[in-house]
Amino acid sequence: MPIKDHSLKRIFLIILFAFACLWVVLYYEHVIDIFRFVWQIFFPLILGFCIAFIINVLLNRVETLYGRLFDLTNDKRAAKLKRPICLVLSLLLVTSLLFFLLLLVVPEIINSLRVVVENIPYYVATIERVYMNIKETYHFDFLPVWDFNALNWDQISNQATEWITNYGQNIVNNTISAAGSMLSFLVTFFLALIFSIYVLGQKEVLASQVMKVLYAYLPKKWVERIYYVAKVSNKTFGNFINGQLLECALIGIVTFVGMILMGIPYAPMIAAMIAFGALIPVFGATVSLLLGALLVALVNPTQALMLIVFVVIYQQIDGNFIYPRVVGNQVGLPGIWVLAAVSLGANFGGMIGMILGVPLFSVFYIIFREHVYNRLKKKHLVNEDKELVIQDLPKVDLTPSKK
Repeated sequence: MPIKDHSLKRIFLIILFAFACLWVVLYYEHVIDIFRFVWQIFFPLILGFCIAFIINVLLNRVETLYGRLFDLTNDKRAAKLKRPICLVLSLLLVTSLLFFLLLLVVPEIINSLRVVVENIPYYVATIERVYMNIKETYHFDFLPVWDFNALNWDQISNQATEWITNYGQNIVNNTISAAGSMLSFLVTFFLALIFSIYVLGQKEVLASQVMKVLYAYLPKKWVERIYYVAKVSNKTFGNFINGQLLECALIGIVTFVGMILMGIPYAPMIAAMIAFGALIPVFGATVSLLLGALLVALVNPTQALMLIVFVVIYQQIDGNFIYPRVVGNQVGLPGIWVLAAVSLGANFGGMIGMILGVPLFSVFYIIFREHVYNRLKKKHLVNEDKELVIQDLPKVDLTPSKK
């Protein structure tokens, strides 16, 4: 029996795929190096697409508001200027928000450092008093006597000078390397920002070009599947960003109001830090809280404890009730799966995994749910409300048998 041409093609592709897998297994180190090289080359473009995607969430809302203010059907000039004006307004809003956060945080940090420097003698005296009380109360005679004034500052100064002399070159080299890396990142970020502006300005044209390429080189059925996955992903990630920003704003406002009512200092800075840290699910707000509590403890340890108790109580309410419903409703994911996505993402990808775990899991959940529904529909096992309808189910007797 002769082998058909399409069967030969399929066999050839299978053999080629098997050889490719074997090469990857044998030379995986080279494969990793190739991926790193490609990643470094295309990182500005990838970062630009990420920035464009985030700004696009705000751009869509600004364009919707612009469409309500102007009659775009009859006013051709307003329609032509819609994208440039809305894009500039979106960038100005994002930039203004960042500057506002810096104005809240930076002055408070400078004030905190000033307070720390001024109170160093008080901190040293307090530590000395606590140390001596412990030594005398519990009879720890083996501990040396604390005498801050008896310290040999000349010896300490000489040791510090010697350490700087020995390791100064390494410190300078590390500082230069860090400055170079920072400068390189700033250049990359600037290029990515410019690229994102071009992407947002011509996003419809780019989408059309991508669809043309896909239809030209792939079967129509594959293109439809890719388009469906891309559509679900775009909607899910956009809703996730909306929900996450809403969550950050909520915890920031609650923290700020609570600190003002309790008279805790540094309310604007700490509320901004906790709100920004809440972008990272579960652990972000906690780390920001500990940093904020440390600053408050330098002024009043009791108020630092009050801040920790207040925010921890709110986090328990937020983590179990508010966050799964706010973010889960935005991405179409039930609350229990939101918590599961955060946990799995943390195990697989750390901080980045925690951030991307919810939207990625949501995309998989939506696509898998539709696939299950379509299979049940073909078997006539669901109704129009997508409810399972099965007749003549086997009855299971759960009563214990009598021996």
